[in-house]
Amino acid sequence: MRTKASWLRLVPVLLLGACSSSGATAAAGGAQDAAPAGEPTVELTVINRADGTAIVFAEWAQGRRTRLGTLRAGATATYTTPHRGTSLRLGVESSAPPPVTTNVRVAAESPTVAVDAGDRLVFEITRLNPVSVFYRRAEP
Repeated sequence: MRTKASWLRLVPVLLLGACSSSGATAAAGGAQDAAPAGEPTVELTVINRADGTAIVFAEWAQGRRTRLGTLRAGATATYTTPHRGTSLRLGVESSAPPPVTTNVRVAAESPTVAVDAGDRLVFEITRLNPVSVFYRRAEP
């Protein structure tokens, strides 16, 4: 009977591990800021072509800043975030410590982009020091 009790204690751990190992889109889907079912969303695909790891944020003109996730060099992730206004920027921070000669953390934003609910945008990070970000609308 002791074996059965040990197995039952292990089940919640296995279930937790299975739930936490979802792919980039699920994790990037904004567990921190997920849209309720049926609410309008915006899809942001971020491509990190820079040499370092980047932390990315959706920065809405109305003042809301939502962390989307962390992207390693060469990685691509798609994030779905609630539509929170008429324009947004992609905020980018380097996860590397600042150079020894400065105390400034490397951070920047993309150009401001006009968005409607349902829009799909692609942002490309080409450099992290200084940050360089370009965007385009995704093909329908």
